[in-house]
Amino acid sequence: MSTKLKRTIALFFSLQAGSCADQLASVSGSEVVGDADQVTISGKAQGDSLVWAVAHCSRYGRSAQFVARVANGTQYRCVKTG
Repeated sequence: MSTKLKRTIALFFSLQAGSCADQLASVSGSEVVGDADQVTISGKAQGDSLVWAVAHCSRYGRSAQFVARVANGTQYRCVKTG
């Protein structure tokens, strides 16, 4: 995925989803657990979980970076941009 696309997705979700990402995830059957440094998304395929990770990390002004697929979901690191 290109950097430009990642930034566009992050901007979209920071403007549209903002702090609602965790609420939307629980409605969709997913779970978003994390903080400013990392997040684990469960209940979604790896590709779909990126959208939720980007939304979560963008709340802290960060970008989501894939770390690992784990038994209960997918882990991402929230990295500072710029």
